[in-house]
Amino acid sequence: MADQNYPPLVDRIKTIAMNIQFLWFVGHLTTVSQAIFSLIYSGTWNYYKAFYGTLISYAIILYKSHGVPQLNKDFLAKTLQDENAQYFLVALVWSTAAPIKVALIPFATFSLFHSMGYIRSEFIPKVFPGNTLPQSKVVASGINSFMTKYQAQAITYVAYSEVWVILPMTIITIFWGGTSFFTPIMYSQFLQFRYLSSPITREVFTTSELTLDKYLDTETISPTVRNGYLKVKEVIKRYVNLQTPAPPVPPSN
Repeated sequence: MADQNYPPLVDRIKTIAMNIQFLWFVGHLTTVSQAIFSLIYSGTWNYYKAFYGTLISYAIILYKSHGVPQLNKDFLAKTLQDENAQYFLVALVWSTAAPIKVALIPFATFSLFHSMGYIRSEFIPKVFPGNTLPQSKVVASGINSFMTKYQAQAITYVAYSEVWVILPMTIITIFWGGTSFFTPIMYSQFLQFRYLSSPITREVFTTSELTLDKYLDTETISPTVRNGYLKVKEVIKRYVNLQTPAPPVPPSN
């Protein structure tokens, strides 16, 4: 048989499960599954479990990128420039604040593609090597096609959701959802980092600005509204460019 040169299936599973990368995968899989359950069932337990999975996966990737945390300014400054650290911190806030379910959109999306990538590149080749399970190659090919077709679009949609869905909800839920005033302030800091480090996020802001400028530059819009918009836009621009950080550490998968 073609699989006689490979260890038994149980041993292959044990080998991959003992790797820390498998725990990273479990964290992402937890985020995806619990995000889905949080939409199906009432209550908040699934919502928070989704973020617990996120914290596990991001903590592992930060550990692999930067090693054991060190209590010094250099380590802290370097780590905070890492995109993964920024997402870890914002996930930590979501996991302790009043629930805002749309906050799951970026993390569930990222975790979906990370999980699929792991299954394609790690799980299938190592658990079903060679021709031990011919159907696994079909599954891997299907995953690869899906990721190639949709991953870039999904990242763009995530950027729009971070600006136009999650940010407004952090403000709205102050009055109707029990969110503290700290939450939108924290999230604005996160978006500042995203603007300065992510070309996609900058494109979202630029496109949104052009759309609003065009819409508000009409006779049907009162001068008061238009002037108010221009003042708010100026404040946002000054805030975003208040401090330009060093180039961010490239994100890890």
